Amino acid sequence: MKKISIIIATLLFSITSSTLFAQREEYNHAIINDDREAIIRFGEQLLSTGQPSKEVYRRLALAYKDKNSYSKSIDYLNRAYLLDSNDVKTSLALGEAYLNYGDEDKAMHSFMKVLDLDS
Repeated sequence: MKKISIIIATLLFSITSSTLFAQREEYNHAIINDDREAIIRFGEQLLSTGQPSKEVYRRLALAYKDKNSYSKSIDYLNRAYLLDSNDVKTSLALGEAYLNYGDEDKAMHSFMKVLDLDS
């Protein structure tokens, strides 16, 4: 019984790993082709695996920004910020997203964070 459990667990891990690898490949291919719809689709699939990634969050935010969906863009940038609050790129992108959204106070706060990080 123990051997069967180990075999099943190994098989499930193998299937999950290959699926995750395929999703990552599709996501990378979407980035290379600058296909925003595919970036959104495969980026969100990657995040649904429970492995948050600052880079995936930022790519999704950029894709949503390009589609004029600023609230989704801000949401993903805030998630990236929570993973690394000392990342200048994320703080700068967040400030720009807030400006596009019309929230000047939050934009200024983000830009001040950029100045604190990289004066």
